[in-house]
Amino acid sequence: MVSSIVSLMQSKPDFYALQGATDSEIENAEHTLGTQFALGYRDYVSALGVASLAGHEFTGVCKPKRLNVVDVTIEHRRLTPSLPEDWYVIEETHIDGITIWQSPKGEIFQVVSENDIKKINNTLEEFISGL
Repeated sequence: MVSSIVSLMQSKPDFYALQGATDSEIENAEHTLGTQFALGYRDYVSALGVASLAGHEFTGVCKPKRLNVVDVTIEHRRLTPSLPEDWYVIEETHIDGITIWQSPKGEIFQVVSENDIKKINNTLEEFISGL
């Protein structure tokens, strides 16, 4: 059964995805980052691994380092160390240093710097719906 987040992503223009991640790969990524992915993000990476859609490239559980949630999050945690340790990057926008983060509760935040953090959505599904 395809989850609602996956169906929503697939319905967006210019959708492209790789191969879904295994439970073991997802658990390894969570363990490495010291977090637990929100359910929507977990459903997404389980089904798709990593995806791009509507002009956005999302991080995922995949081999390419520039899109791998572990590699990208570790790099951005170094740049913004005051953020909660259990947040993870879901998108590098490559615009004005903006990154999009998710908390384990599912909340989505736009981060420009340690002093410019704004909650923008309650869930990944809500965020994708707005694209």
